Amino acid sequence: MGCSYLPQTSITSPYLPNMRHTLFLALLFSSGLVTAVPTHKCKTKLKGPSRPTLDQVKESFYEAHIVPDLLPEFDPTSLLYLTYKSDSFKDKDSGIVLPGKRFAKDATSSPPEISFEGPGWPGPYVFFLLDPDAPSHSDPKWSQVRHMFAGNLTIDSDSERVPGSVVLGNSTEPVNYYMPPAPPPGSGFHRYVGLLYAQPPDFDYSFLNTSDRFGFNITQFSKKSGLGTPLAGTFLTVKVKEDDDAYWLPMHMIKDIWSYWRQIAFKIL
Repeated sequence: MGCSYLPQTSITSPYLPNMRHTLFLALLFSSGLVTAVPTHKCKTKLKGPSRPTLDQVKESFYEAHIVPDLLPEFDPTSLLYLTYKSDSFKDKDSGIVLPGKRFAKDATSSPPEISFEGPGWPGPYVFFLLDPDAPSHSDPKWSQVRHMFAGNLTIDSDSERVPGSVVLGNSTEPVNYYMPPAPPPGSGFHRYVGLLYAQPPDFDYSFLNTSDRFGFNITQFSKKSGLGTPLAGTFLTVKVKEDDDAYWLPMHMIKDIWSYWRQIAFKIL
């Protein structure tokens, strides 16, 4: 959308009736003696992908049935961004997670940058990445899977990947390190939902078995720990083909994935 311009002039004539005044100004503009001046400047758009509004993010959670599959309701006050780095991306903006964006498995092997944009809670923050579609969307009997749980997140710096947002960094180690998406082959698309919360002063999750990532319930956890409702959220989808190749991962991620599938085996047996 272009800028709109309205003519301004310092010429005033209280002695002329309105119609005569208008005609007089029209003659001046047409003669070139007076030029139009814009009443405001065009705002330069931020570089990068098109940003969703809060209403659009909220609507996407309902359309994708994250409400009620994962949350009873969702009313964000800030925008959450996850940004992946991968050689497979065509450009740097390709790694920015916008609600519902599809990603290849190998593009999500490394932890994303976590940033947000919106009115402020000074921190600290709590972040979750959850899969409500385990082992599949049609049979989510192991839902929810905690792919990441990190607390004590604080504002670190301005994001270079998503201008206008601020990056959150860990002041302590995550409770559960990032475990990359690894949906079972042929299980269809999985939704991976990122949620950002304001961390309460006496945040206590000692009741949680942090080694068991399966069967988690974010709503029950939030009530019991006093975490409340999320400030922001986003989600990506990942699908693994039947013949998808494996990829190399850091050792701590391999251990997490081995633990993940071992827990699945125990549940089956």
